[in-house]
Amino acid sequence: MKILILGTGAFGTALGSSFASKGLNVLLLGRKKELTEEINTQHRNSKYLPNVSLSAKLQATTDIAEAFKGRKIIISALPSQKTRETLEKYKQYLEPNSYIVCVSKGIEQESLYFMSQVFEEVLKDIPFKYAILSGPSFAAELAKELPTYVVLASKEEETACFLQEILNTPSLRVYTSTDVLGVELGGAGKNVIALVAGCSEGLSYGLNTQAAIITRGLAELARMGKCLNAKQETFAGLSGLGDLSLTCTGNLSRNRSVGIRLGQGETLEQIMQSTHSVAEGVHTCLSLYHLSLKYEVELPMTRELYKVLYEKQELALGLQNLWQRKLRPE
Repeated sequence: MKILILGTGAFGTALGSSFASKGLNVLLLGRKKELTEEINTQHRNSKYLPNVSLSAKLQATTDIAEAFKGRKIIISALPSQKTRETLEKYKQYLEPNSYIVCVSKGIEQESLYFMSQVFEEVLKDIPFKYAILSGPSFAAELAKELPTYVVLASKEEETACFLQEILNTPSLRVYTSTDVLGVELGGAGKNVIALVAGCSEGLSYGLNTQAAIITRGLAELARMGKCLNAKQETFAGLSGLGDLSLTCTGNLSRNRSVGIRLGQGETLEQIMQSTHSVAEGVHTCLSLYHLSLKYEVELPMTRELYKVLYEKQELALGLQNLWQRKLRPE
């Protein structure tokens, strides 16, 4: 079974290298020829994974038509806000009944759709099997083949189990789930909470505050999940607590890093102009805030971060508003 990975960013490249090391036939599809040539000849991706050696078996291309030929497992590692337009471009090459595994962690801003819903809408005339892969997994550690645990969710248990056998590697342990929206919400929402955690760290609020943000942030995501009929136990798993705790505390977390810089006084515009990596939480905050309005669910951290990012509220005031909310039972 040949695997095609859409995107040559950090996570797509890391996954590709891990799968290629296992002996799978893996091809990355990118847009920039100089980057694909570097992957093919130097076995490196210096832009997104500096100082990491990739599997010599991993190959990359910019040829769309050639990339899709004979490949029935498609892994989408595209930025969530670019997934729809890229999928529209690629769908003519997709073979019917392909397996599509999405690893993007976000919510589309305009439609408020999760990635599964975007794929269902864009590919409504093409039969395919969908799964979402998520969990605590920094790309650099995955590429170095350090032990990593993830969860793969599909509405069809047979699809999840089939892909689990293929995508499990000596360093990547894959669990299965049927709670697609719960896994997608955990993966997307944790980036928002990680921004809040980073902001508190940038303001030197301490470890007590960090622990409170992680704990109450998880409760916030679980409340949203209940409105979406997600399973509550999902938020105690790898795509919930696992990914949330890693992203809020790990030094490799882009969202945490952006939050720290905000807390130290930089503007969002200054931060975004200085990096080529996407901090998905900035986009997801907008989507998650509007989802909370749609479902009339209380998401206080998301709301205060939204005001900071999109209404220019003072950061310290936003966090203060969280501490001064009306007292209530846990």
